[in-house]
Amino acid sequence: MQESPCKKYKLTGSFNLKFWHTMSLWETDDEINNFYRNGIHLEAMKKSKTFFSKIQSKRITVENNELGNWRELKKIFTL
Repeated sequence: MQESPCKKYKLTGSFNLKFWHTMSLWETDDEINNFYRNGIHLEAMKKSKTFFSKIQSKRITVENNELGNWRELKKIFTL
């Protein structure tokens, strides 16, 4: 995320590192789509398959000018 063109981001992982969540703020849909499907992110997803047998990805898009908090994000994910 540090090398991406996103405006802001947050990362969090579980204690045992089995779960990772990211939240990021982008200017355009094209920017996030390009990041998600190419480059560093794509390579990270490929490599993560060697560490984890089950990988799930869920993308939720919310129009906002600031990052939310994790509590709000977790509510959205459980819907």
